[in-house]
Amino acid sequence: MSGSWYGEIGVSSGEAGWEAVGAKPSNNAGVCAYHMTAPGDIYRSWVAVDESQGGYTFTEHAVLPQETNEQIIWPSLAVDNQENFHVVNHSYYYETILYTRSTDGGVTWEDTTILYEESSGSGPGRNISGGVFADRWNTPGKIIRDWTEWTGEGTGGTAQHAQDVCYQISTDYGATWGPKINLTQYQPSDTMRAFCHIKGIFDGNGDPHIVFATNYFVGGTAYNRSWIIHWSPSTGFSNVAGPFSMNNNPGNWRLPCDYGNIALDRDNGWLYATYSLSRDTTPRNGDVMGKYSIDNGTTWISAAQGDTGVNLTKTPPGVFCNDDYPCLSPYTELIGGIKSLVLYYIEDNDTNSPNSVEPCTVRVYFCSADSLIKTDEPGPVTPAATHLLSVYPNPARSITTINYALSQESWVNVKVLDVTGRIMDEPVDQVLPAGYHTVHYKAELPPGVYFVVMEAENYLQTNRFVLIR
Repeated sequence: MSGSWYGEIGVSSGEAGWEAVGAKPSNNAGVCAYHMTAPGDIYRSWVAVDESQGGYTFTEHAVLPQETNEQIIWPSLAVDNQENFHVVNHSYYYETILYTRSTDGGVTWEDTTILYEESSGSGPGRNISGGVFADRWNTPGKIIRDWTEWTGEGTGGTAQHAQDVCYQISTDYGATWGPKINLTQYQPSDTMRAFCHIKGIFDGNGDPHIVFATNYFVGGTAYNRSWIIHWSPSTGFSNVAGPFSMNNNPGNWRLPCDYGNIALDRDNGWLYATYSLSRDTTPRNGDVMGKYSIDNGTTWISAAQGDTGVNLTKTPPGVFCNDDYPCLSPYTELIGGIKSLVLYYIEDNDTNSPNSVEPCTVRVYFCSADSLIKTDEPGPVTPAATHLLSVYPNPARSITTINYALSQESWVNVKVLDVTGRIMDEPVDQVLPAGYHTVHYKAELPPGVYFVVMEAENYLQTNRFVLIR
């Protein structure tokens, strides 16, 4: 990642709210989604598309112009590598979550697909939410759309703290979708419920990873006690951070920790998570925290003591300021020669009192990934599970790196197969100790599709990779 800031310019033609951004892969032209009321129109979502990177000649298009009655706003945006625009919207009162797609740069939009709709008469205020992510790296065409659904428990503000997490995946740029998966399926006897604000991405193997906040929920009552949770099909649920509790109210539509985000290091398969953490301080303040995982999300650690994670934004003590509403770019980037997380957040500068209105600053922070990483481990970390972590780069021109973890000393065998199943190479076949292992494999093979097969005690995993020249 390189380049310069191009300054600022108004994107919308009128007063607008919310925003989500993306870029067209062909020329890095910016795409911005927001909601706005244009003269003579209803309150709706819009996209504005720049003509080039930093060109600042934006063309606005209404999202779903065929909808003339329902106010469909709060857009989430993803731009895939064929430059299709994918948008997940909410209805004005958060009663419905909808998906639509444009295949012509935002000019026209497919009729909505309803992902979730509350029963008639349930009323507003559930604060259900949804998002969308398009893989433009290893598995182009793969799209994940995720959202929350009310469990039917609680009323008013309590109801928004009682959600299930759901998702669907498309492998053909959103033309068709797989079945809806309800990840959490909370039961009345469970003591945890999901909150809104969930994020999903794909790793180098095309597996989904979803991060979301949960809160303690008993007898129809939500408590100010929360966690950040990670899920993937290979690890199941894991605790990123928490529980964190507050005696005071963390604010409307908030938890002590929330707004979880996730990013992937495409070089080694490591995962990074950021989240907001509020505190019972006087004056009240909050920061954006970060942790990372080297075992595909099974365990989460950081250079900080305890479970809070590394404080990335560092609000000074005694200052009423919330570094809040973070958004994390889905991949680490090399910026100025330093591997970095690209973090966006609002510096809420209500410095005088909780009820004052002060200017807020939008920050973009290039955070060194090394600032999260432990360097003072007393000894090697033992992986919680045996796992083939990643094969990267993928596609590869000659050398690809195979990362895997062993939870105990074990014989391990790694083979490379062609599409017919014929063994082409066998870079590993030996007994190795527990820990994290890396093989730098030089593939002296013709270009094509191959499979890395790892076999260990009670474990077998296959990853696809492509060799190009």
